[in-house]
Amino acid sequence: MKTVNHNQESSLDSLAFLSGTAIKFASSGIGDSIFQFIGASLRELNPNAIIIVNSIDPERETSTTEVFLSPPNLLESIISTLGFKPVGKVYKVDSSILELNSGYIRKFDQGIHELSFRTIPIVVSKSLERLVNLGSIYGIAFIADNKMFANAALIFRKGDTLAHQETIETFVRQASVTLKRIEAERSEDKYKSLFEHMTQGAFNMRSDGKITDVNRVALELLGFDKVDFLSKTNRTEDWDLIDENHKSISAKEFPVTIALTKGEPVYEKIIGVFNPIRKDYVWLLINAIPQFKTGNKAPTSVFVTFQDITTIKRSIHKVMDSEANARAIMESTDDVIILLDPSGVVIDSNEAHAKKLNIERENLIGKNVFDLLPQDVGRTRKEAIKEVIQTGKPVHKEDFRDGFWNEYSIHPIVSHRGKVERVAVFSKDITEKKKAEEHIRNNYSLLRIAGETAKFGGWIVDIEKNIVIWSDIVAKIHEVEPGFSPSVEEGIHFYAPEWREKITEIFSNCVKNGTPYDEEMEIITLKGKRVWVRTTGEAVKDHKGKTIKIHGAFQDISEYKKISDALIAYERKFKSSIDSLLDAFGMYTAIRDKNNNITDFKIDYVNPKACELNKMSKEEQIGKGLCEILPSHHSSGLFDEYIELVETGNVIEKESVAYQDTYSGELIKRTFEIKASKFSDGFIATWRDISARKQTEEKLLESEREKASLIDNLPGFVYKCAFDHQWTMLYISEECYKITGYHPEDFIFNKKISYNDIIHTDFREAIWSKWQIVISLGTPFREEYQIVTADNHLRWVWEQGRGVYSKEGVLTHLEGFITDITERKEMEEALRESEARLVELNATKDKFFSILAHDLKSPFNSIIGIGELLIEQIKKKEFADIEEYASIMRDSSHKAMNLLTNLLEWSRSQTGRMDFTPEFLRLSQLADEVVDLLNYTANQKSVSIHSKIPNSAVCYADKAMISSVLRNLVSNAIKFTGKGGEIVVSAKLTEDKCIVTVSDNGIGMSKSEIDNLFRIDKFYSTRGTENEGGTGLGLILCKEFITRHSCEIWADSKKGEGSSFSFSLPRDSR
Repeated sequence: MKTVNHNQESSLDSLAFLSGTAIKFASSGIGDSIFQFIGASLRELNPNAIIIVNSIDPERETSTTEVFLSPPNLLESIISTLGFKPVGKVYKVDSSILELNSGYIRKFDQGIHELSFRTIPIVVSKSLERLVNLGSIYGIAFIADNKMFANAALIFRKGDTLAHQETIETFVRQASVTLKRIEAERSEDKYKSLFEHMTQGAFNMRSDGKITDVNRVALELLGFDKVDFLSKTNRTEDWDLIDENHKSISAKEFPVTIALTKGEPVYEKIIGVFNPIRKDYVWLLINAIPQFKTGNKAPTSVFVTFQDITTIKRSIHKVMDSEANARAIMESTDDVIILLDPSGVVIDSNEAHAKKLNIERENLIGKNVFDLLPQDVGRTRKEAIKEVIQTGKPVHKEDFRDGFWNEYSIHPIVSHRGKVERVAVFSKDITEKKKAEEHIRNNYSLLRIAGETAKFGGWIVDIEKNIVIWSDIVAKIHEVEPGFSPSVEEGIHFYAPEWREKITEIFSNCVKNGTPYDEEMEIITLKGKRVWVRTTGEAVKDHKGKTIKIHGAFQDISEYKKISDALIAYERKFKSSIDSLLDAFGMYTAIRDKNNNITDFKIDYVNPKACELNKMSKEEQIGKGLCEILPSHHSSGLFDEYIELVETGNVIEKESVAYQDTYSGELIKRTFEIKASKFSDGFIATWRDISARKQTEEKLLESEREKASLIDNLPGFVYKCAFDHQWTMLYISEECYKITGYHPEDFIFNKKISYNDIIHTDFREAIWSKWQIVISLGTPFREEYQIVTADNHLRWVWEQGRGVYSKEGVLTHLEGFITDITERKEMEEALRESEARLVELNATKDKFFSILAHDLKSPFNSIIGIGELLIEQIKKKEFADIEEYASIMRDSSHKAMNLLTNLLEWSRSQTGRMDFTPEFLRLSQLADEVVDLLNYTANQKSVSIHSKIPNSAVCYADKAMISSVLRNLVSNAIKFTGKGGEIVVSAKLTEDKCIVTVSDNGIGMSKSEIDNLFRIDKFYSTRGTENEGGTGLGLILCKEFITRHSCEIWADSKKGEGSSFSFSLPRDSR
């Protein structure tokens, strides 16, 4: 059922709802599921509400949560916040519950704390209110005859409101009457069960002597048939009664008569009653409790219980006659039996007594019983024994101790001399008996109250005497005084004139033929009020089959008739509304086989739309089997689903069902939307032909799939956003995550972040300004800009978009496409940098090679020049200067060779043809090799070289590269160190690096000279101390090789004080 606002409440929905609930409330099995049904019904009217239904116990002043319905995603959170499961929780109610006594819906303004009768702490209540996003709370009580049976609460979240208020209040009044009826039925059943299963005999007798109820034990003890026992009044006058001395007593001395006459209870009276079946007297221990009605001083009835003590009485007699039989008698019962002398000394005892005292029976004999009892109990028993000895009469008493009731009697044992020389004590636990009597008294009272509440009573007609006996409730319904006893004719005359003929007919038929009846009719009370009643009657026959009495029940059903009449009116409106529905509607009842299995569903009703869709008239369908006229219900599986619906009650809601069947000889395939609910032993269903709609939807879905596929395959994401400073996204495709690092839902309505937030601040205002321009001109927007991703990286994007306008020309939103152009932008930037670097390198290269050409030309010029001189000297046979010229040629050759070696190595490093193969090296060994290689050159200048690298200095490096680095640095040190100078090669170790230093005490460098080192564009080169030339290529090569090791090289120097060149190397392979 759809929920609508109260002021627009659908009469069809309300009428159908109340009709269904009234039928459910009238069902016999509703008692076990009443609260669940109430909760489900309230949920049906307000599906968005959290529903709570509580039962009320007015005697204990408690409320118990029977039903708690909430959306599944909230229930676990609610239980976690409360710290307990709501269902079964018992609350102590306070005065706030009285505010619901009106029976109308009331709004709770102070929240869940107030709703829970102030038992849920305020802090927890506030947490719950935040959890459910509390909007409003409403409460209503289920009240009948000023008594509250239950209450319910409807909790709404913000944005949801109460619907169907009048329907809810009418439904609650229905439920209240049902709750009252269920309580009355349960009280009556409980009383009857306790009464019938008592271990004692019991009966109720009115003050006029009429016995109104009797249990099984009583009939067995008295030897009467139940029908016969209840059929006569003053039955006790016919009983054969004797006292304990076997003397006959009259009915006036019977405890029942005494209790009614004096209005006082009679306890523990022993009477012998002759049992005609046993043909012997049965000894009874009788209690008679008078019952009073409010305002009556005299008792109106008496409740009688009695216990069979025949065995005990006979046992006592046998003890007096035979000691031999005494033991067997004493041990034949679980009751305590003990023989005492006048001073309380135990003469004999049965095992039951010894067991109760936890003493062996033999050890009990000879002990004083008063020493074994509590002091107060011993004193009471001693006084009772003294009384028995003095009066010679037995004493019957009971006491309560340690949580148990004990019944005891002390009987005198008189010797042949007529003197009380012993006493016999009989004692038994009567706790259960006391509880049963209390239950009976309470339930008898509850039964009377229930009868008054349900306006339900009984009546009996004595055919022979022509007397009608009414219960007080029946008299009250007729508005006559209690005890009023009309004749049959007077009773019939109370019926309204239009009903008298019928009641006379069915009553006569019941008397003559024993035909029971159950009818609803109207009576006119003594005060002239018309009242609808339900009257039932059945015959009571004697052993010959003759009807001697008619008894039955009588109930005021005026309220029920009002509801019933309203339901009939509702049903008429309901059918009228159903017939005008645009959807098809049908009602079906299960057809079952002898094994109670459903074989088909009988069509009870179909509306005109159903006839149109089925292409059949109502007459062609109603009364027929559903599968009989539409057999495809079997093959489609719908029939099995309808069976499950009826068996389980689970609602069927199918948005799309493909169904093919033969309609009027034509095979048609259609698509239906179906909703079905259980109704009695069948179901009701509505269905709609959605074939055309489904075709349209499928086309739309296909279009959407194509669109989604296109969007998913775009190298970027599409968007739809508001034209505001935040670029509030209304839609954004999944691809945005790959580009921005944010999910689409993060952007929608700026849930987590706005699109403007990720635009780099350098571009935000420019983008906003450009959009203003293109919107005013009506042109597309195209722009490149940077965004900041979720992982705080910068990306370049390209956006193209346009404004979207309504039919009236109003801008509604923007839509467009954004793609990642970061890679392209990086390539462009790299290209620009590469071009600039290439230009720079070309210029540097040209300058570099011009210097190289010059530097390389010098030694070769020297070699050529000296060679020519040597040739001339040899021709002239002038050999004096040949050695000098040869030395000059050798030095020039060395210089050229060193220059060419460095140039070759640099070239190989620049072209990537030089292998990089690092390994673990002992630096001291490598340094020694370089020193040995360059010692000759150093000696020429009287320069000493010392390696101070420890043997422990091990690094992970390429041996050829590091050898070249050391060779170039030491060569440079020799070049710039004067005669008598010193060069030191040393190393120090850090945690992960080895720092190698080549230092000298040569001419040193200025800061500007240091800044130009290691730069190929500067080609720093200067003359040595003996005018040695150079290109600066050696240091550039050193930097290249050290950089390949991911390490650094640097220089420290002061003019005139020398220089030190250092570089770092890794100590391990990581």
